Amino acid sequence: PIDLSIPEPGAKAGAKADAQSIGRGRQLLQRAQAAMGGADKLAAIRDATQVAEVEIDTGRGPMKATRTSMWLAPNVFRQQQVLPFGKITAFYDGAAGWIASPQGINPIAGPVLNQVRSEMFRVFYPLMLSDRNPDRTVHSAAPGEVEISDKQGNSVRLTIDETTGLPIRRSYRTTGQQGPVEVEEVLSEWKEVDGVQLPFRIVVNQGGKKFSEAAIREIRINTGLKQEELSKQP
Repeated sequence: PIDLSIPEPGAKAGAKADAQSIGRGRQLLQRAQAAMGGADKLAAIRDATQVAEVEIDTGRGPMKATRTSMWLAPNVFRQQQVLPFGKITAFYDGAAGWIASPQGINPIAGPVLNQVRSEMFRVFYPLMLSDRNPDRTVHSAAPGEVEISDKQGNSVRLTIDETTGLPIRRSYRTTGQQGPVEVEEVLSEWKEVDGVQLPFRIVVNQGGKKFSEAAIREIRINTGLKQEELSKQP
């Protein structure tokens, strides 16, 4: 899911990939694909809608929100967040987009555009198929970990559960208000959706502290989302 409440992501340099680490990384990623239901089932996902109840630590107490995220392959998304102070809706078509808030509608630009592009790199369904993407490098620098990077400088590290084979953590670096910060997404409460195992609880930690927790209410895949519908402004 796209989370516009997370600061702008930046690249994180990992250990250099070699033939052996690439082989280990691909093997680990393919094990995770199998645990989730198989690479072919993941590849068959062309659109997804996720509805979640989210609690965000604002530094001044928790803030609750309802977040609906819609993704259309390869890189179109729309997200609506209902917050105590109003509704925020964002749309991105792979090149440009807009954000509508109580203050009006503005184009996505600057740091927010960089954030969205990096978030699109981490969209769960294509991320888990990165071994099929020639623009991405998949390797393993440590036991149970898969690092995925692309030619634009994006990078994310997946931790694979030794017992289940499922990815249980996504780690990456962002640029926050105080400078670089490590982000960790803890994935749990896996459930089957149309033959694919997906996480229904995501806890986001930033700099070692809890930032948000999403309890996913519903995930729908391949419902026939259309870009013209997703792009409509409120």
